[in-house]
Amino acid sequence: MAKCLKPRRRSSPKTCRASTPLAPLKESTTLYDALQEKEEQKKPAAAPPPKPAKKPPKKKPKEANAQQATSLKTLLNKVPVSEVSQLVSEGKLRFPTNPLLWAKDLAAFLNNKLEDAPAAESLPPFEGKPPGFPLNELAGGVRQQFLEVVSATTDEGRALLWEHCLNGALQAISTSGGSNAGNGGGSVMGFLLGLQLLASRYPHIVTAVLPKMSQLRSQHQGRPAACLTLLWAASQAGLSDLGAGLAVWLELLMPVMGTRA
Repeated sequence: MAKCLKPRRRSSPKTCRASTPLAPLKESTTLYDALQEKEEQKKPAAAPPPKPAKKPPKKKPKEANAQQATSLKTLLNKVPVSEVSQLVSEGKLRFPTNPLLWAKDLAAFLNNKLEDAPAAESLPPFEGKPPGFPLNELAGGVRQQFLEVVSATTDEGRALLWEHCLNGALQAISTSGGSNAGNGGGSVMGFLLGLQLLASRYPHIVTAVLPKMSQLRSQHQGRPAACLTLLWAASQAGLSDLGAGLAVWLELLMPVMGTRA
């Protein structure tokens, strides 16, 4: 009898031993990602915050005053010819037959333009300055236009201009206590330039009013700055006419020689 053969047991498949887990695969970089990365690299680094601006140091009062100080000679040289030309042209349009008003306007204009001049330099007798100062230091074009305006007036008009400039200067100086400032704080240099121009170019205007000038001298003898201004203005007649200069000396100056103003 044949032997029954026992069926062989099938060997179970060997189980794999547990191994170390593998890291996940890195995703491949797409074209979009590459472009994004390139754009990020192009961006400039963030700029540091701006530093607060430093405030300029405040100027000391002495420095400010030193910058503002300008000599009278410099201001006279810098009077703009173009502005004077415009002023005279406007005066001729408004008052074509009255050159006296043109001259008065020009004197007032010069008062305003020269108001920043140091007071110590801006009143007669202008010690240490050459004859003809300050008129000779006025810008050439301005001086010429002033002369032309005055020449355009009549003798009577020039006498009225002399009186206008003299009274304006004396009143302003007396009111301000002797400084080169009028009631509104302006200069009287325009009046002084007008007086000097009239006396030196038309000396007979001065000699014709010597008696009146003598009275004014007596009235202002207690005001040194005003009295010196009057004597200086009259003495400018001697710059062009020796006879007029001697008349002024005898009538106005000699009587107060040795007298304290």
